[in-house]
Amino acid sequence: MRSNWCGKRIDPGSVILVDDREIIARLVPDAFMTAGHALGGLLDGFSALERIKRRPPDFLVPDCNMPGLSGVQLLHIVRESSQLQSLPVLLLTGRESDERIVRYEGANAYLRKPFDAVRLVGNAEAMMSGGKAWT
Repeated sequence: MRSNWCGKRIDPGSVILVDDREIIARLVPDAFMTAGHALGGLLDGFSALERIKRRPPDFLVPDCNMPGLSGVQLLHIVRESSQLQSLPVLLLTGRESDERIVRYEGANAYLRKPFDAVRLVGNAEAMMSGGKAWT
């Protein structure tokens, strides 16, 4: 257990990041690992869904627009599952028009690309500890 930026004690959590752009998958893990969290990076929504069903994470970060199963579609599946519906989800989006969609799709929060990895980790920690995102 460690303290976050405001001194609140937090347990390390498991996070799944899903983005079809490899640059995101390379940049984000260091910030989560430095903060003491385990991060699994996946490149598509179908792989993420399979992984989530096998071993649900403490936090999910999918990209809105991916080929195959999009982050929004993945979010719908998560929210319809009695086992997963309380899973905190922060959607990443690269388009301003997605921000309006995300608000109505059941995500706990969203970040627009490009984003600061430290801000992403802060949002994850806030939501994993039962608080609200500070996006």
